[in-house]
Amino acid sequence: MPGDRRAGAAEYAAHVNAAAGLLEAGVPAAEAARVLAGRLGCSQRQARRYVARAAESGRVEVPGEAAVFTVRLPVRLAAAVREHARASGRTISSVAAQALDLLPPWRRRIVGGLRHLGAAAAGQDRRPGGGRRGR
Repeated sequence: MPGDRRAGAAEYAAHVNAAAGLLEAGVPAAEAARVLAGRLGCSQRQARRYVARAAESGRVEVPGEAAVFTVRLPVRLAAAVREHARASGRTISSVAAQALDLLPPWRRRIVGGLRHLGAAAAGQDRRPGGGRRGR
């Protein structure tokens, strides 16, 4: 079989979007699947899946590169986030990312400004007063 591996999330999104482009150009679904199979080097069955997904939901967002980000939360809040993710059929990461994306721009600047915390822990805080408040 062509390609004995699964496509990553970004690759999958790119394939669905390629299928959506063909459909938007008026190419019939069966022909779009044949064209995709040839372009992508995948089976026609897999190409039909990409076309079906594109026909169902149109273009999809290509996910960006991810980084590990660990935080400590109160047990109650962590449990609520897990439950919300489970109930919505999403990952904890996607719930957290959406919540952070919903912050107003001025709050994002504050959150982005928290980079100094890593430096402070290493004794390298460059803020006036060494990052200490009211001490």
